[in-house]
Amino acid sequence: MHMGPIVLSTWAFGRKANAAAWEVLKNPAGSALDAVEEACRAVEADPEVTSVGYGGLPDAIGQVTLDAAIMLSPERSAGVAFVRVFPHPISLARLVMENSWHKLLVSEGAERLARSFGWKETNLRTPQALAAWRKHFATPAKKETPVSEGGPQARETQLCEEKSTSLQKLPDSERSSGETEKSFESCYPSASEGERAQLRSSSWESTPAFDPRIHDTIGVLVRDYTGQIAAGCSTSGLAFKLHGRVGDSPIIGHGLYVDPAVGGAVATGHGELIMGVCGSFLAVECLRRGATAQEAATEVIRRIGASYSQLEGKQAAIIVLSRTGEWAAAALRKGFQVAVRTPGEDLLCEPGFVLFET
Repeated sequence: MHMGPIVLSTWAFGRKANAAAWEVLKNPAGSALDAVEEACRAVEADPEVTSVGYGGLPDAIGQVTLDAAIMLSPERSAGVAFVRVFPHPISLARLVMENSWHKLLVSEGAERLARSFGWKETNLRTPQALAAWRKHFATPAKKETPVSEGGPQARETQLCEEKSTSLQKLPDSERSSGETEKSFESCYPSASEGERAQLRSSSWESTPAFDPRIHDTIGVLVRDYTGQIAAGCSTSGLAFKLHGRVGDSPIIGHGLYVDPAVGGAVATGHGELIMGVCGSFLAVECLRRGATAQEAATEVIRRIGASYSQLEGKQAAIIVLSRTGEWAAAALRKGFQVAVRTPGEDLLCEPGFVLFET
């Protein structure tokens, strides 16, 4: 149990997040909300972290799309998803929280709000991320078409979306039998036939094995000097995901949850696992029923283990922080770490419970 300020973040790159949060908390008046935002922004701005923010790996058609959420309480919380042209979705989520009563804005709607506040657009896709996308889908390297001022993604992606949109507007009676297949192939010109089949499939078995180098969320829990708890999540999602996929990170009760009366939680890993059991909400409800932080975290992972039949190669993890400062973590399998920062510590810790040894 820790009664002073504490910052908890997911994964080894969480130490960068914690350092940024601690700059806020060095001042006893620094708020948990400000600390969470700065923590996530630090990782969002780091192109070396290829699962969050600028430099995140693209989806299947080559677009980088970002998701985030921020939370102080059920009333004060919001998320954004499928953000394509602004590098700090955590700040955009806070903008939604503080300037509307909505809980989730997506895509063009979220981007429109950012523009109305004078935010400048950014090309989120680095040359390294583009190269990784081409390698994954075996796309021959070619000279990029300059991007337009209004859309800082590659023209190849824009053309794909325009084709898909045009096809969707056609009545069924006006579509030839081969149009859907042709449109799909034109959107994925670099994928082999086997990879196209994988992309078409929504089966859980086709999901890539978990690799923290190419996919994972920065999730942050902060308790400030006043005892207030805040949570934040930010991610670019599963690398090479199907276009339009959104995971748990921007959704209240899934990627994060805070109830000031009992505590908070943030989750990470394959978002579909966490969403299926409302992971973060479940953890906080366990605290409400009198569970310890470790019991709450363990219950979430055990629930995932009991709820899914295909878990080989999959990962999920959760950090739980109680109102009293007690914290704990659990994971499906080894490899997950928690970055911990207090006035006297700056550590990477193993979770207290791991369901599978391999």
